[in-house]
Amino acid sequence: MTPATPAPQWIPDLCRAPVVVRVLLVSQMLAVLLVVARNRPLDQLAADLLMVSLFIHWVSLSSCALLCAIRRTLNRLTLLQSVCLTLGSLWLLCLVLAEAAWRLQLWMDPRQPADAAFHWLFLGRIQIIALLAWVMLLRYFYLQQQSERQQQAVLEGRLQALQDRMRPHFLFNSLNSLLALIPTQPDAAEDLVDNLSSLLRAALEHSDGQHTLEEEIALTRAYLDIEALRLESRLEVAWDLAPSLDGQMVPVFSLQPLAENAVLHGIEPRIEGGRVSIRSTPLDAQRWMLEVRNPTAQDRHSPVRHGIGEDNLRHRLAMLHGSLGRLQTGVEGPDYVARMVLPLAVPEPDATP
Repeated sequence: MTPATPAPQWIPDLCRAPVVVRVLLVSQMLAVLLVVARNRPLDQLAADLLMVSLFIHWVSLSSCALLCAIRRTLNRLTLLQSVCLTLGSLWLLCLVLAEAAWRLQLWMDPRQPADAAFHWLFLGRIQIIALLAWVMLLRYFYLQQQSERQQQAVLEGRLQALQDRMRPHFLFNSLNSLLALIPTQPDAAEDLVDNLSSLLRAALEHSDGQHTLEEEIALTRAYLDIEALRLESRLEVAWDLAPSLDGQMVPVFSLQPLAENAVLHGIEPRIEGGRVSIRSTPLDAQRWMLEVRNPTAQDRHSPVRHGIGEDNLRHRLAMLHGSLGRLQTGVEGPDYVARMVLPLAVPEPDATP
């Protein structure tokens, strides 16, 4: 059974002072809100605000210390497990602190009756308020982390795409093919230059990290045309594309790296070469699939490779589409298959009258 993948760090490092200061600022705003909502006389507001602020800061600092202590454990768990452990730990901590505050209040004012019903009402109110506050704060941390990861993924994807295109062996092979074509096939040499320009241009454009499937297919064709000049009859490409999916959005350099992996790891090592099959098809009313299939290496005992860009593509799909976007790879019979599943976007209606 495959072990669960640990969740990315979605809670900021609460061991650092700047993060703790932000938590305390939120805590103080919550204290002010609670005191104002009680509708007490003005002469009692200052005393109430002081007591409520002390208690809430006590809970906040203790919670930060707890999350700091279990941070390494949380990072080894899945997202669901880490959320459950975080909220469970905070709930238990708030219960202990609320009970301690109740007993401290009784010790400071022995004349106050220790009513059991009021006691449980006090604990329940504290638990609900603390739980709601932490859920909202943790949700904010999660959304902030998702936004930062998405921006980082887009930047890393663009950098990775540019680096992949600029790999020496790829450029050298292309330039050697260009030199061989110029004297004998100037038209083919011109096409090769155009294809290289398209690949390099795409690596620097599309700041949002996405473009249409039609554009991604054009990039992939440009790459495969370049490799066809080098591999000649050893490379065969079969396309099976659904025209209705041409306008769907995909990450820039998503299909092209899969095709590149197919060529480098499935076609080039084989003496007789092979076929790269690329297919797009709707799956249901909400999803569609983009598949790249190629023969595996002739040595069946060699380990299955993890192609360049696969991990990066998985990261970008998760950031852009969450659980709706994923990349599945593996050996199916004699072939290695990379299958990208994406949510089906419904086109916006034309507003033109």
